[in-house]
Amino acid sequence: MRFLILGCGNIGKVIIKDLLVSEATKRVIALDISEERLREMKDELQDERFEYIVGDATNRDYLKSIIANIDVVINSLPGSIGFRVMKNIIGLGTNLVDISYMPENPLELDELAKNKRIIVVPDAGVAPGLSNILVGYASAIFDRVESVKIYVGGLPEKKIPPLDYCLTWSAEDLIEEYTRPARIIRNGELISVPALSGLERIYINGVGELEAFYTDGLRTLLHTIRAKNMEEKTLRYPGHVEKIRLLIDLGFFDKDRIKIDDNEVSIMKITAKLLERKISCKDVRDIVILKVITEGVLRNEKTRRVFEIIDRYRNGITAMGRTTGFTASIIAQLIAKGRIDMYGVVPPEYLGMRREIFHQIINELSRRGVLIRGISEEE
Repeated sequence: MRFLILGCGNIGKVIIKDLLVSEATKRVIALDISEERLREMKDELQDERFEYIVGDATNRDYLKSIIANIDVVINSLPGSIGFRVMKNIIGLGTNLVDISYMPENPLELDELAKNKRIIVVPDAGVAPGLSNILVGYASAIFDRVESVKIYVGGLPEKKIPPLDYCLTWSAEDLIEEYTRPARIIRNGELISVPALSGLERIYINGVGELEAFYTDGLRTLLHTIRAKNMEEKTLRYPGHVEKIRLLIDLGFFDKDRIKIDDNEVSIMKITAKLLERKISCKDVRDIVILKVITEGVLRNEKTRRVFEIIDRYRNGITAMGRTTGFTASIIAQLIAKGRIDMYGVVPPEYLGMRREIFHQIINELSRRGVLIRGISEEE
C-alpha cells in the first residue's frame, strides 16, 4: 500500500504514524509547504518507508508528477482549499480520503469520480465522519429514520483560560465552524440557522455539564438520509460561546483584508495564527465526546439507538488526533486493500450502511482503543 498525505499538521502526523504501523504499507509520502515540519517528522519517525516533499498541494501539475503509483491520497489540508484539491485529485484518477471540512458539497463531484472509477470518501474524520458512519448504521437497522441528533466536542480535560479550550486541529477550520451557518432538517425541511445558535446545556457522564450549539456538521447526511428532524451541535464548557461571540463582534473572525503599514493582511488568518500560538494543545490532555441519538421505526414500532464515544489523550496522541486520524487512516487502508467496492463520492454513512465494512472500521478503531458504546455484534 502506498499513500500520499497532503498536510502534515496535528491530524496529518497521526495519520502518517498509523499508516506506518501496518507492515503492508510500502510507502508514505507527505506533502506540505513547511519543510521544517516535514524534517521534524522524518527525524521522529526514523522509518525508511516515509519520505516528504515540500510543495503546493493546490498545483494540479505538481500533484500529477508525484501521484503515480499512489493507492490512496489523504487530504488533511484546510477546508478553504479542500474542494479545489479534491477536484484535482479526482481528475488525476486517484482514490481519495478527505478530512478538509470544505464548505462546498463534495457530492457535486460524484459523476466525475465514477467516470474515473475511483473511491472518494469525504468528511472521513470524527464528526463529520464517525458520526455519519453511525447514522448510516442505524438507518440500515431501522425501517425508517425519523430523528438524528449529533453532539460532538473536543475539549481539554480541564478548563484552560481564556477560552476554556485548546486547539487540536486546524485553526482556520475552527473559525469556519464558529462562523458558517448551520444547515439542519426541521419538520422535513432544510433550513439554515446561525452558527452558535440553539444554545442548550447537556450532561455527559464522566465529563459533566457542557453547552451545545448548532454547527454545520450534517454535511452529506442532508442529501442521503431522509428524516423529519436532523441536527448537529458542538460541545464546549459552559460560557465558551459567550467568549467566541465577543471575538466575532469585535471582528476577529472577519474575512476582510486590512492594511497595516504598507501590507494588506487577512484578519481571519491573523486570528488563526494567534490561536495557534496561544491555545494549541501542547502537552495538554484532551477529550473527545461524540453522542449520536437516532430514532426511527422498526417493524411498525418506534425504536431508539444511542451511540457514544468518550476518548482521551493516550500515548502522546490527542483524542482529536486519535478519533479523526485513526478513522481516516483505517478507511484509506480499507480502500488500498480493495475492501470497499463502491465507486464515486462515497459519503461515510454509506460505509455504515454496509455491515461488513462497518464492523471492519469499528473493530479497527477498537483495536486502537477507540471504543463505541451502543453497537450490537448480532446486527
